Amino acid sequence: MSKKLMPSFHILIICLVMVLTTTAVTAKAKITVFYHGAAGLWEYNDLIDATQRFMDLNPDIEVELIRGASGWQEYIPQVLLHIASGSDIDIITPQPHWGGFISLLDSVADLSPYMEKDGLKPSDFLAGSIDAYNYNGKITGLPIAVVLRGHVYNKRMLDEAGFVPPAIDEWTWDTVIEVGRKLTIRRSGEAIPSIAGVDVGGDVRPLIFFPLATQAGGMFFDRFINPTQSLINTAPVRTALQYFMSFYQNGYSFTNRRFYNKQAAYSMDAPLVTLDYIEQRLGHTDIQFIPAAKGPVKGGFQIGVQGLQMLSSSKNPEAAWRYISYMATSLEEVRIKYSKTQREPSAYLKALPLFFNLADQVPCFEAWLAIANHPDNTPRYSLKSAEIETYLTDILTSVMKGEKALNAAIEEMHTAVQVMLDESHKIK
Repeated sequence: MSKKLMPSFHILIICLVMVLTTTAVTAKAKITVFYHGAAGLWEYNDLIDATQRFMDLNPDIEVELIRGASGWQEYIPQVLLHIASGSDIDIITPQPHWGGFISLLDSVADLSPYMEKDGLKPSDFLAGSIDAYNYNGKITGLPIAVVLRGHVYNKRMLDEAGFVPPAIDEWTWDTVIEVGRKLTIRRSGEAIPSIAGVDVGGDVRPLIFFPLATQAGGMFFDRFINPTQSLINTAPVRTALQYFMSFYQNGYSFTNRRFYNKQAAYSMDAPLVTLDYIEQRLGHTDIQFIPAAKGPVKGGFQIGVQGLQMLSSSKNPEAAWRYISYMATSLEEVRIKYSKTQREPSAYLKALPLFFNLADQVPCFEAWLAIANHPDNTPRYSLKSAEIETYLTDILTSVMKGEKALNAAIEEMHTAVQVMLDESHKIK
């Protein structure tokens, strides 16, 4: 090589090295989050701004957000289509209790190795939250928020009736029945009470009657995630349904929700609402939230979960895990979220107290801490077919209307639901 060309050649090599080095430094791992489009996920969890904050803290990762359908019936098929087509999505956000959630479990990664590497344990999350993702020994997702429900009573109504309530953790099924008996007001000749002692949540709904079986020491099915066996004709379920139906049969409840219409003294369906909402609906905030009344065996409730799952096909699993872990466990992130949305609290135990310190609109925050931390809380059932819940609702509604006897309905439901479960497990 000519000596005259040597300097130019050296300069070329140096420039090439600089370009390659710069490219290596600036190259980002890209992940794509295909999220459920309803406000309950992205708005309440401040997903868009939270993702930008994550990228600011992790400049080596680029996150693309793609908004999916707002209805789960459309979102699940969209996810399945992405998977089947080999689309480069990394993270999805289905809720475990949705019909069709089970169809995705063969396509998501086990997060246990990532958790173990980072020292994160299932016990770091609220009881019933991470359990919703525990399937066949694998942790198939991390919860970022929980949808809590407790019970609530109108203190003014109880005071006026001379009913002295027990401490918030001492309510039992018998106490609730006594409220129904003493506080239901029915004028002469009325078939429907003017004031219901107990609002059981309006129409017959699995959200209310499913947890009662656990409180009675049993379950409607053999497991919470993708069950195979009906336990509907077992003694605990029978006890639970007898208790539930008694409020309709004795005329202690309405068939629509009335607590915030000033027409019920006690409600079994108490989602977290703000002080402003209570004041607007009741004209006062003199109410008390409590954990679900304890049954013959235990208390607790079935809590809803919002979370993130990583697809097994992710091309950047380490980056996807960092995003999931951040969204689930960053204390600074939940501080920001709480100050902006004041909605569902985090499932991460260390973050839970922050919710009640920062969300100044949370009523009875000590009670909500007890509701969230209750050791008997469980996940909601994850069924392959949403038809099972619809069927149970229809049959129990006919019992509520007096069209069927409960014991006969229980046997009918047990047989029919077992057939549905068997059929759902034949479908691959």
